[in-house]
Amino acid sequence: MAYKNSRSMHRALIIGTIVVGFIMLNMHLIGVFARPILPGIEVGDKVMPLIAQEVLPAWLAGIVLAAPMAAIMSTVDSLLLLVSSAVVKDVYLNYIKPDASHTRVKRMSFGVTAILGILVFLMALSPPDLLIWLNLFAFGGLEATFIWPVVLGLYWDGGNKYGALASMIVGIASYIIVDQFFPNLLGMHNVVVPILLSLVAFVTISMLTKSFIQNQSAYQDQLERSV
Repeated sequence: MAYKNSRSMHRALIIGTIVVGFIMLNMHLIGVFARPILPGIEVGDKVMPLIAQEVLPAWLAGIVLAAPMAAIMSTVDSLLLLVSSAVVKDVYLNYIKPDASHTRVKRMSFGVTAILGILVFLMALSPPDLLIWLNLFAFGGLEATFIWPVVLGLYWDGGNKYGALASMIVGIASYIIVDQFFPNLLGMHNVVVPILLSLVAFVTISMLTKSFIQNQSAYQDQLERSV
């Protein structure tokens, strides 16, 4: 998001923190306060719709429930388009068939979007007990994958693209393996070991490829001078 100046950005940080904190606090309090009103709730994800139907008029409950459904639909279709675009443009066009025609690209986009939609639908048929577990799993994967490319990419001069790529691959792969086959490895949260492994991968590969990067840069400079 763009901002007019640094003062506006700092003000937005403060206002955004207050607004988001207020919203999140009240959302969680709704779940807590719903217990006395609806003591028989067994699935936490049903709290919001049930409490809306219980305490609000029918017309207002319909509006309240329509809002998150609209947000869900908007988010899902945006993510489907984002993933299909990444697959088609970043993978197919860059590495498989760079000279693909517009019609071919359009068909590929439709096909990838349809396949992803079907997979998501099939996964939704057997949801977890609480959707928050799915969110936590996703955020853990993002953390294990991108924490060191972002942090060390900004603050360590010795990092390079090969170290970042190795860190991302090791981070996401180790996170999935630990979460699925070795939960709470060494008595720690599933994300701790993958973060440590991705750190080792980033530092090790960056140091091993340092001379290669330097030689590559020198060769590129030589080519530019010769031209």
